[in-house]
Amino acid sequence: MMDIPGIEQWDDDTPMKVTKEGKELTPSLDDYNTDRPFHLDDLDNDWELEIAFATETGKGDKATRCDPCIVRNTKTDARLIQVYQTNNQDDPKGEVIAEIILNYYLEVTGALDVDAQDKLPTLWADIKTRR
Repeated sequence: MMDIPGIEQWDDDTPMKVTKEGKELTPSLDDYNTDRPFHLDDLDNDWELEIAFATETGKGDKATRCDPCIVRNTKTDARLIQVYQTNNQDDPKGEVIAEIILNYYLEVTGALDVDAQDKLPTLWADIKTRR
């Protein structure tokens, strides 16, 4: 997974407790059990935890398992957002991912910035005009 040899996701029915950030940014998220938490202790290379919305401890600091969360590559600024890695549960997946995007991701990444520099339409236009 990603560029980390040997990283896995498992641990059926792992209790997740909502973190302080999770309570603030994802009001639809409650404590629950996940089946495939992200193994923070397996992060390597340029990957790090950006934010944990729920962890096995209820704290982002020193946690080893999280879901939902965002991990970020410090070299490329790529992000992986994990939300509700559960099996056959009726979780509010849509609500929580929407809250993560609207209440956190858009602000942090500047995705709504008006500046067209490096935005997809501008990059695509540049590619097309090179022909």
